[in-house]
This record gives sequence, structure tokens and C-alpha cells, in this order.
Amino acid sequence: MTSFPRELQEFVANLPEKPGVYLFRDAESEVIYVGKAKNLRRRVSSYFRPGSDDRPFIAFLPQVLHSIDFVVLNSEKEALILENELIKQHHPRYNILLRDDKNFLYVRVGTGDEWPGISLVRRRAADGARYFGPFHSAASARQTFAALQRYFGLRTCTDYEMRTRSRPCLEADMGRCIAPCVNKDRATYQAAVQDALRFLSGRGTDVIADLERRMYEASDALNFERAAVLRDRIVKIREGMQKQYVVGESLGNVDAVGLASQGRHFVVVVLRFDSGRLHDRAKYVFESPLSDKAEVVESFVVQFYQHNEVPAEVLVPEGVDGRGLGDVLAQRTRGTVKVRHPRGGRPGVLLRMARENAREVLRLAMVEQGMRSQALQRVMEITGLDREPKVIAGFDMSMLQGSNPVGALVVFRDGRPFKRGYRTFSIKSGAIDDFHQMQEVLTRFLKRVGQGDLERPDLVLLDGGPPQLGAYEEASKETGVSLFVIGLAKSRVVEHESGRRSPERLYVPDGKGWRRVVPDQHDDGLRLLMQVRDEAHRFAGRFQGARRQKSTFRSLLESIPGVGKKRRLAILRHFKDMDALRKAGIHELMAIPGIPESVARRIFETLHEE
Repeated sequence: MTSFPRELQEFVANLPEKPGVYLFRDAESEVIYVGKAKNLRRRVSSYFRPGSDDRPFIAFLPQVLHSIDFVVLNSEKEALILENELIKQHHPRYNILLRDDKNFLYVRVGTGDEWPGISLVRRRAADGARYFGPFHSAASARQTFAALQRYFGLRTCTDYEMRTRSRPCLEADMGRCIAPCVNKDRATYQAAVQDALRFLSGRGTDVIADLERRMYEASDALNFERAAVLRDRIVKIREGMQKQYVVGESLGNVDAVGLASQGRHFVVVVLRFDSGRLHDRAKYVFESPLSDKAEVVESFVVQFYQHNEVPAEVLVPEGVDGRGLGDVLAQRTRGTVKVRHPRGGRPGVLLRMARENAREVLRLAMVEQGMRSQALQRVMEITGLDREPKVIAGFDMSMLQGSNPVGALVVFRDGRPFKRGYRTFSIKSGAIDDFHQMQEVLTRFLKRVGQGDLERPDLVLLDGGPPQLGAYEEASKETGVSLFVIGLAKSRVVEHESGRRSPERLYVPDGKGWRRVVPDQHDDGLRLLMQVRDEAHRFAGRFQGARRQKSTFRSLLESIPGVGKKRRLAILRHFKDMDALRKAGIHELMAIPGIPESVARRIFETLHEE
């Protein structure tokens, strides 16, 4: 403990020997790590004993650790829960932190509707529908969605399309929809809905048994056409089930958590088995320089099941506190959840399979990291930087026919997009030319960098050449902040007849101004810079389009009688964009607080008149 301040050593020596959570803070009082402990004094003291821990942080902990906070709790289970809450609250840079599932797909079955339909959505809503997912693989979600169409023929159209249709659509002609728009056989359609729900719940065998019973009943009643339809549906479902990997029906709903690590790089893969069938795989790649393997898995499991359905059993690697995790997960399901490390049998096979998947993902991730490192080395060489640019900031501007001009900033950290660093800029000065718009955005950016509100990048990339670099010069003079800035001019067609294009050109600082550099067009460094430029262009265009759509959205709502400011804001918060609003039925509009049926009908009619 000799390398730590004496005051800190004494503080640790007097920590209580009780369960709790500890927080490491740096000199700015920022929380850099959160951990849990059965015995706070024993656990925190282990960080101070030389040779007691071979994790990477031990070498530099004396330089970054300034103070320690703690919270005493009644049990380790409470510590596990609080640890997760504090990680979400403080975002410590040395803890793992999973992004939420807002981008994952759900299969939605509109069970609250008169004629329930199916759709793929990215958010769950309190609308009376049943949601299945989230699917961490978009391909898996779309395969399931296509299977529902093939097997059960549920509608995928909007309420408005169904109500106004006078003849079956192409989906019905292809045998993928029962066509309730014209075939008003409610009993048949509801039976298909119930079959689909059971299938999605992992009860495919029960569905087949019930379909066989109904097929024989139809045959006995001499309704051979109906019997043939049910027979074909049974064949399709059996074929689809055979394509899935079957491990064993007796296993029930089980998740297997596999872990692989190399240094501070970790990969966790979750194989999700539903009634013995592998139906989804989730993978996470992250860095965690402070956590050992058991800590990584425990933190992962608590966060993962905040946004995912908890199964009856979770299989975890050796050394993980299964009892504590089981108690935490049981509180969320109000039932028993078994968390264990199996050593043999089918569960052991599943766990080994998950671990092998994690190893493969890690192997590929390390190859990718090597390629990124090589690309960063090349960026340093072709731009003249004196070190690899760990943080690259890219800027671009976007407008449509001179309206809604915006700027965008993207950040790449270690050669990968760092979404938390992205920023957007609305043009406030009223400038109509690209030069002054870029100057305004860069001025605002440099001021925030100078004030310490934004991270200082190692390299700034502008989409363009001398004009854009001139805008940076003006912004730098105004703010007094200077950064290493380069321009990247796009390849353009220079001979229309032959299609010959100019090369991608770089403009790099040379002490007097900027000199033109034309790297090999396949250079790894140039390719990385092009990726930054293209990402900035995409992000700027997306923000500009969203502003334009929101403006149109707001204008349309303002024109509807009975939709005042409060109702308009409630609708904007609920639907986010025009497409989602157009697809909504009257009942979904009425589900928004403060929207009565009369206003909901007025909104619906106005939208569909448009």
C-alpha cells in the first residue's frame, strides 16, 4: 500500500466488514469505477496489496484513484442491484455499460384490435398488443415474421388499408394472408391468431397437434378444401421447425452465457433456447480494464435482463455468483429463476457452445482491431501527425434547396464510431452559404473545446478542401483555439464521356497553409478517413431530414381543429415521425393521454385525406 496516500490507506483500513457497494473517484470527483462486495474492507483492501491482483488497472490505480465512497447494505443481493443502478447513473469509464435495446426488433401481434395484424417494430407500447423479442439479429426477426405469414396468414396491412380494400391484395394471392378484409370469417381468423401466439411462445408442437385435430374434423365433415389448407399449414410449420437447431425438448426456456477475453477485451454471447430450440443469439464486444471475468458476467447479466425476457434458467461460466443473480432475476419475474454453472449433460453442451461462439467473435474482433490499428498508423503517416489519432472528429453540412441548413459532428475513437460523442448544430446566424455555415459550426465547436465542454480531438476532418479549411481558419482566429485540421475532397467525375473520376484528395497542414496530398486510393488510412467523412455526411443528412419532417409533421397537426399545443406535443412524443402516425389506428390515437375519440377520428381522417 506504499504507493497510495497515507490518508487513503487509513480510510480503507477502517471500512466496515459488511456487504455494500464502493465507488472509486478521480481528482475531479468523477466516478471511474463501481463495484460490489460481500465484505467492503476485504474487497477494497485487495486493490492496495501488491501482487494480490494481476488485472491491468493495478499498475495505474495509484495515479487515478483520489477518493473512495461506499454504501453499506444488508446483503450481497442488494449490492448487486445497487451496483447496476450506480453504473447506469454515473457511466464509469472502467465499468461495462450495455446500450439499451431501442434498436432491436420486436414482433408485434395486435391482439387488442378487431382483426389482429402482425408487424415488426423497434419499441414496445402500452397498446394492448403482444410483443415478442427483442431479436438481437434483424435476420432472425424477419425470418420469424416471414414464417408467421407463411404458416398462419395474418394480415400485415394497416387498419385503413384493410377497411377500404374491396378485393384481396397480392399477399393473399401468394397464400400469405387469410384476407380478413374480404373473408369476414372471424372464428377462422382468431384461430390463426391463437396458433401464431402459441408458435411465438415456443409451443410449435402444440400448434401442430391442434391443427391435425382440426384437419381431421374438417375431413370427417367432408370439408376437404378446409382440410387441405390445414394440411399444407402443418407441413410448412414442420419444415420450419426442422430448420431450427434442436437440443432437447426437455430443457425448456434456457439462456447460455458464454464469455471470452483477451487482456482488457471481452466478448459475451447469449444463446437463447426456447423449448429446446435455438431462436436467437446476442453478442456484445466491449473493453473492461478493471473487471475480472466473474464481475463482467455478473454485471452483464443484471443489465441484459433489464431489457430482455428472463428465462426459467440461465447457464453461466464457472465462478459466477449464481444464487445472487437468481434472486435478482426472480424479483423481476416474480417466479423462480435458476442461474447455475453446469458441468455436464445437455446444459453443459449449451454452455460450451456459447463459449465457443464468444471465442470466435473475439478472434474476429481482435483481427478487426489489428486492421484499425494499421489504418490509424497510416493516417498518422499521410497527414504528418506526430502520433496516432486516437480521437478523430469529422464535420459536414447539409441542407435541401437552401432550407433547414444544419451541421453535424461525428467522433471516431480508436478507429471506431463513438456515438456518444456525436453532435448536431442548427444554423442560428441565418447564413446561406456553405463557408459561413461551416464557420459558425466550427466556431461553436472550438469554443466548447476551449472551455473543456467537449473533448479535444487529435485530428479534425472537414468534408471539402480550401474553402472549408478557410472557414476553420476564421473560426480559430475568433476563438483562439487551434487544432490539427485536414480537408478531404471527394472524388468527382471529370470526364463525363469516359466516366473518369478525380482521386480523393487530402489537404494537410504544412506550417504555412495546406498542401495537397493524393494517397494511394486503396490506402488503409485514406479508407478510414473516407469512412469518417461518409459517416458525418450520413449523420448530417439524417438530422436535416428529421428536422424537415418534424417541421412538416408539426405544421400538419397545427392545421387540425382541437389539436392544441399540449396535444401536439403528446402526439410528437408518442409517434416520433409521420410514418408511424399514418400507420396508427383510431384506438392507438385514443391511447395517447388527453386525446378523446372525436379528436382521434379527426386526426385519422385528416391524415388519410392527405
